[in-house]
Amino acid sequence: MRGRALVVLGCALLMAGCATTVGGTASPASPPSEGKDIAAGEPCELLTPEQAAALYYEEKGQFTPGKPDQLVPAVCSFTPAYSDQSMDLLDIYFSVDIPLADYVAGVEPEWEKEIGGLTWARYPDPFGGESMCTIATELSPSSFVAIMSSNFSDESRSCEQAEAAAPFVSSHLPGGAPATVEPRKPSPLESVNPCSLLTPEQAEKLGRRGHGEYLEPGDLLPARCNWINADGDDRNTTIVGVETKRPAPDPETRSDGEPKKVEADGREWVVYGASIPGMCVADLAVTDRSYVSITVTDGVAETDEVCAKVEDAIPLVTKNLPKE
Repeated sequence: MRGRALVVLGCALLMAGCATTVGGTASPASPPSEGKDIAAGEPCELLTPEQAAALYYEEKGQFTPGKPDQLVPAVCSFTPAYSDQSMDLLDIYFSVDIPLADYVAGVEPEWEKEIGGLTWARYPDPFGGESMCTIATELSPSSFVAIMSSNFSDESRSCEQAEAAAPFVSSHLPGGAPATVEPRKPSPLESVNPCSLLTPEQAEKLGRRGHGEYLEPGDLLPARCNWINADGDDRNTTIVGVETKRPAPDPETRSDGEPKKVEADGREWVVYGASIPGMCVADLAVTDRSYVSITVTDGVAETDEVCAKVEDAIPLVTKNLPKE
């Protein structure tokens, strides 16, 4: 499903143009690679661990050698760091012995734009259509680098990750501009206990018992506080979670319907019925890697009714959040 590769040449790394800033963890600009054999075509060296993490991918990619006789360059595949994000693999291809024109069979690009000091062009994919996006920059008549990303649930977003990675990749190529990873601002949720986000009076107003039970974080679950129904039925609950190290989940990976945006006190929550019957969730992204969630479960109610209970809780929880 990933399609074919696209390619690059290498000589000594030169830095040119203005610096590019991309969100994430602080990292110095990519330095010139003095003495480094860029001509070897090592695609995994075109993203540092810090840069990969800033793009929400695992810090190290998986290298696969190229097959020049089949017009397939070497590739480094980066796996998404978070399984609850609507993201596919990010592939970076680096070739020093395949002309770009040969690889794309002479097809003209759909568009060209400057990213990170280099000209990148999108080439149509004969297999994945608009759901797959390959952008490439030509370094010489016989070398190029290409970045491939995809989105099969929303083809309008298929180029998002490839274009986000392009400034970083450009910074390691001849003529590319230096790129820094923007320092990530600390989350105001760092010291927030989820059980503080509903007062006893507010919980009772929602038909819950006044005091919630704190639940430790799990692999995919944030620290949470669970308020059971006033009659003691623990199948009917309101759960508030606080996450400070991960981005908010993408509803596409968890939703059973169309997400709804709900505003409270100037903040925008995303409400969606979960794929589990009798469950509805609302997420509020506070920073790029922190969020608050509200989950209501009710095994005997319809999804619309459960989501209405989530919406009842939103203004109460929002009121108790720290100011940004």
